Amino acid sequence: MRFRCATAALMFVILLGAGSRTVMAGGGPENVLLVVNAGDESSRMVANWYQRLRNIPDSNVVFLADIPRAHLASFEQAKSLILMKIMEAVQERKLDSQIDYIVYSTGFPTQVDITEHSKKFMELWTREKGSEDTQAAMVFSTRASLTSFTYFFAHILNDDPTWLGPASNNYFRKPVGMAMQQPFGGQVQEDYEKAVQAIRTGKADEAIGLLETLSRNNQVHMIVLYRLAQAHAIAYDADASARALVQAARAGWCYRKFTEDDPLLKNVIDSPLFSGIVKQLPNEKYEFLPTVGGSARYPWGPGGVINSQPGQGLPYLMCTMLGTNWDRGNSEKEIILYLNDSVKADYSRPKGTFYFSLTADIRTTVRQPGFQPAVDRLAALGYKSEIGSGILPHNAEIAGASIGTPGFSWQTAASNILPGAICENFTSFGGDFTQADQTKLSELMKYGAAGSSGTVAEPFALQFKFPDPMIHVHYVRGCSLAESYYQSVAGPFQLLIVGDAICQPWAKPPKPRLTGLESNSTAKGQVTVQVTPEPDSVPFRSMEVFFDGKMVARHTEPKDIHFDSTKMSDGYHELRIVVIDSTPIQTRAGKTVPFKVDNSGQKITLEAASKSVPVEGYIELTVASNVGSQVEIVHAGETVGRMDGHEGKLKIEAVRIGRGPVQIFAVTKDDGGRTVSSDPVELEITGDFSTEPVSLPTAK
Repeated sequence: MRFRCATAALMFVILLGAGSRTVMAGGGPENVLLVVNAGDESSRMVANWYQRLRNIPDSNVVFLADIPRAHLASFEQAKSLILMKIMEAVQERKLDSQIDYIVYSTGFPTQVDITEHSKKFMELWTREKGSEDTQAAMVFSTRASLTSFTYFFAHILNDDPTWLGPASNNYFRKPVGMAMQQPFGGQVQEDYEKAVQAIRTGKADEAIGLLETLSRNNQVHMIVLYRLAQAHAIAYDADASARALVQAARAGWCYRKFTEDDPLLKNVIDSPLFSGIVKQLPNEKYEFLPTVGGSARYPWGPGGVINSQPGQGLPYLMCTMLGTNWDRGNSEKEIILYLNDSVKADYSRPKGTFYFSLTADIRTTVRQPGFQPAVDRLAALGYKSEIGSGILPHNAEIAGASIGTPGFSWQTAASNILPGAICENFTSFGGDFTQADQTKLSELMKYGAAGSSGTVAEPFALQFKFPDPMIHVHYVRGCSLAESYYQSVAGPFQLLIVGDAICQPWAKPPKPRLTGLESNSTAKGQVTVQVTPEPDSVPFRSMEVFFDGKMVARHTEPKDIHFDSTKMSDGYHELRIVVIDSTPIQTRAGKTVPFKVDNSGQKITLEAASKSVPVEGYIELTVASNVGSQVEIVHAGETVGRMDGHEGKLKIEAVRIGRGPVQIFAVTKDDGGRTVSSDPVELEITGDFSTEPVSLPTAK
């Protein structure tokens, strides 16, 4: 089903720099918007822990009010109270060039009533099929998950119901043959088909002209570039064909055997230059689109490739929920434990078994065709897999699992889930916490999974609504947890995804070395920071620069950073340098350097009477400043206290901030309106974790 072009009013959200030649993906703390239910103390607590564990900038934390305390939100509530507030925060804070992930803390509805969108979709579906489909209304239902509602933000804002379709997710790594047939839509697809036909009939000039136009408009389009290599090949231009193939490879083309056997390349295949390039291609089977990183700046087209032309693609915001502690979810203690383990799992490359359950249950047999391709690829990467006849693995160290059963107890498996593992279950109500039927995804999270998922309404035994077994392959190749999920689900509108979105156990991060600005040093005047790779770093080809959590520069190659500290306010600041590797996954890693600026002697200090405060108590603070007329106390970008004058004492209710490890700052304004910040004060707001989920009142 084809999507409609986004309206002009939404372009500020939807394009997000889509025309850039430089491709940026992967996932780091600077790319995460952490969304908190301001009225839920558990939500604050989980967010406090996650922010500190992941070093998420204060500018990337959003507190939302008036969130329904219920499992189900209406479409309008989810849109106006949650999604639009997120979009407004991203725009107001000028974060649109960096946010790729929306991560909800606890305390949010898991389901959204999409009755009206479902009706609109059914009208489109019926019109396209030419007749009524009596079963479709059941298949496409009236409930969606909050994570998918957010992932498909561009469709929601554009009132486009096609996100409910069976192949609505263009980031899904579909069969590459399908992508080669239809990488575009509308007139652009017609031009592409003309070019392919011209190649097959030997009309090289016509094909080259059409494909070069498509390539100019879609600079990193793997399929167009490969077709251009074919077009130059039928013109006997080995050098031009080789150049196009190199560009295709940089964009992700990885099918060496297919390329060697392609009859349309026979005129150039024996050229030393061309054959040398072919030999350097990865030898991926010609089955699926390659694993790639995701970003909200990528407009994904119907062929599963980035399409830059207007109307040819829409972006997605990868989304997970850190946990749900309502009803049949996880306790606070369980959530903090699995989040802590998922952070520790980064880059650890755990060695364990990937388990695929194959029983007589349709919940496993429907996924059976995908098991062997995943097993083969995991083996090629050096990892062990098992297609087992049992519902659960037994006596194993589990690096990942895809099972399918209505009910189970993980304890009976006597198996250990390794930190960072994705473990998920194909069943009807794994993500519906309102009813007792069937085991919930929380069972797998309880025993240590970094991520799991489940549908929020009856999905029927339809593979397109659940993760393909290739989810584990994307993960082992180095993608984040959220990237791995969304690359493996064709139609995720009912799927609730829970866990640490940026967990990357198998990534090989680049390692930058920064010199010229020492941690906690004081900067004056001009400052130069040298950025070089550590000796054991993987190569990196681009970098981003952040001051105080906000991106200020993006460079297509590593370079020294020069800045004039006299143009910054005095006081505390943070410099973050993020480098990105040269693979299609675009793995990111960075370093943060806290420092002070002192060019004009302006200063503000903050001290706490105690670094450990019970949640039912008060934080007692002393402030002194030689600038400004009012001081604010700020936590995660939220003002939690105020004081008039330059110095004094104040108290803040600890519950206002919530339990967990936190940083607070004292800030004021100088005469130019610039924010002057104190050094951070580290506090521990203490209080017991709940050991059981919270029961919500039954909806009337």
